[in-house]
Amino acid sequence: LVLYDRHFVDILVDQKRYRYGGPVWLLRLLWQIIPKPDLIILLDAPAEVLQARKQEVPFEVTALQRQAYLELVQTLPNGRIVDASQRPVHVANSIGEIILRYAANRVCGKTTNTI
Repeated sequence: LVLYDRHFVDILVDQKRYRYGGPVWLLRLLWQIIPKPDLIILLDAPAEVLQARKQEVPFEVTALQRQAYLELVQTLPNGRIVDASQRPVHVANSIGEIILRYAANRVCGKTTNTI
């Protein structure tokens, strides 16, 4: 099991963070050919909650990025969204349940993306 924060998928939403000034079509092309993670779990919360936790960018940018992440992850067959505005123990339990369900399906030979 390998867990990490951030992935290539990030640059599809926020090119400024990575100081990328090239064409977006190139990023989308790269996304089509690079290896993908088995699961992508988005920790989501209302923009107000996210902004209260971290003020790296103005609120409007936080709200736009949140929406972009939601829209992107909802299009991914391996994408899952967890409500990160819950208590940390509930967030951790939700993530653990997603991972365990995925692993159990994989062991049982189920290739479906319904997790």
